[in-house]
Amino acid sequence: MLKWLIRRRLAAFERDFDYDLTYVRSLLDTDMAAFRKFAAISGMAHYRRDVPVDVCCAAGLTASLAEDCGPCTQLGVTMALREGVKPETIAAVFRKAPNA
Repeated sequence: MLKWLIRRRLAAFERDFDYDLTYVRSLLDTDMAAFRKFAAISGMAHYRRDVPVDVCCAAGLTASLAEDCGPCTQLGVTMALREGVKPETIAAVFRKAPNA
Protein backbone atom coordinates (compact mmCIF):
# COMPACT_ATOMS: atom_id res chain seq x y z
CA MET A 1 0.00 0.00 0.00
CA LEU A 2 2.78 2.43 0.89
CA LYS A 3 4.64 1.85 -2.37
CA TRP A 4 1.39 2.36 -4.29
CA LEU A 5 0.90 5.74 -2.64
CA ILE A 6 4.52 6.75 -3.24
CA ARG A 7 4.26 5.77 -6.91
CA ARG A 8 1.15 7.95 -7.26
CA ARG A 9 2.99 10.90 -5.70
CA LEU A 10 5.98 10.35 -7.99
CA ALA A 11 3.69 10.21 -11.05
CA ALA A 12 2.00 13.45 -9.97
CA PHE A 13 5.40 15.12 -9.59
CA GLU A 14 6.43 13.92 -13.05
CA ARG A 15 3.26 15.33 -14.60
CA ASP A 16 3.46 18.59 -12.69
CA PHE A 17 7.10 19.29 -13.51
CA ASP A 18 7.52 17.31 -16.75
CA TYR A 19 10.46 15.52 -15.14
CA ASP A 20 11.46 11.85 -15.41
CA LEU A 21 11.70 10.07 -12.05
CA THR A 22 12.58 6.62 -13.41
CA TYR A 23 15.69 6.53 -11.22
CA VAL A 24 13.60 7.22 -8.11
CA ARG A 25 11.05 4.51 -8.96
CA SER A 26 13.93 2.10 -9.53
CA LEU A 27 15.33 2.96 -6.11
CA LEU A 28 11.89 2.45 -4.56
CA ASP A 29 11.54 -0.97 -6.21
CA THR A 30 15.07 -2.05 -5.29
CA ASP A 31 15.59 -0.84 -1.73
CA MET A 32 12.91 0.83 0.39
CA ALA A 33 15.43 1.83 3.07
CA ALA A 34 17.59 3.58 0.48
CA PHE A 35 14.49 5.27 -0.94
CA ARG A 36 13.57 6.58 2.51
CA LYS A 37 17.04 8.02 2.97
CA PHE A 38 16.86 9.64 -0.47
CA ALA A 39 13.45 11.10 0.38
CA ALA A 40 14.77 12.45 3.69
CA ILE A 41 17.69 14.15 1.98
CA SER A 42 15.38 15.59 -0.65
CA GLY A 43 13.21 17.02 2.09
CA MET A 44 16.20 18.52 3.88
CA ALA A 45 17.35 20.11 0.63
CA HIS A 46 14.23 22.28 0.66
CA TYR A 47 14.86 23.64 4.16
CA ARG A 48 15.91 27.27 4.02
CA ARG A 49 14.65 28.90 7.25
CA ASP A 50 15.66 32.58 6.93
CA VAL A 51 17.47 32.33 3.59
CA PRO A 52 15.62 34.31 0.89
CA VAL A 53 14.04 32.12 -1.78
CA ASP A 54 16.03 33.73 -4.62
CA VAL A 55 19.34 33.06 -2.86
CA CYS A 56 18.39 29.47 -2.10
CA CYS A 57 17.27 28.83 -5.70
CA ALA A 58 20.41 30.49 -7.08
CA ALA A 59 22.56 28.18 -4.97
CA GLY A 60 20.62 25.13 -6.17
CA LEU A 61 20.88 26.17 -9.81
CA THR A 62 24.59 26.83 -9.42
CA ALA A 63 25.05 23.32 -8.04
CA SER A 64 23.09 21.66 -10.84
CA LEU A 65 25.03 23.66 -13.43
CA ALA A 66 28.30 22.59 -11.83
CA GLU A 67 27.19 18.95 -12.03
CA ASP A 68 26.20 19.48 -15.69
CA CYS A 69 22.73 17.99 -15.22
CA GLY A 70 20.45 19.55 -17.79
CA PRO A 71 17.20 17.96 -16.57
CA CYS A 72 18.02 18.88 -12.96
CA THR A 73 18.79 22.44 -13.99
CA GLN A 74 15.52 22.72 -15.92
CA LEU A 75 13.65 21.37 -12.91
CA GLY A 76 15.40 23.95 -10.72
CA VAL A 77 14.43 26.76 -13.08
CA THR A 78 10.80 25.62 -13.13
CA MET A 79 10.70 25.35 -9.36
CA ALA A 80 12.37 28.74 -8.91
CA LEU A 81 9.88 30.43 -11.21
CA ARG A 82 7.00 28.81 -9.32
CA GLU A 83 8.49 30.07 -6.05
CA GLY A 84 8.39 33.59 -7.47
CA VAL A 85 12.07 34.06 -8.29
CA LYS A 86 12.43 36.72 -10.98
CA PRO A 87 13.58 35.50 -14.40
CA GLU A 88 16.33 38.14 -14.26
CA THR A 89 17.76 36.51 -11.15
CA ILE A 90 17.76 33.10 -12.82
CA ALA A 91 19.41 34.56 -15.92
CA ALA A 92 22.12 36.10 -13.71
CA VAL A 93 22.96 32.62 -12.40
CA PHE A 94 23.47 31.38 -15.96
CA ARG A 95 25.59 34.44 -16.80
CA LYS A 96 27.64 33.79 -13.64
CA ALA A 97 26.95 37.35 -12.49
CA PRO A 98 26.88 37.02 -8.66
CA ASN A 99 26.34 40.73 -8.06
CA ALA A 100 23.17 40.75 -10.17
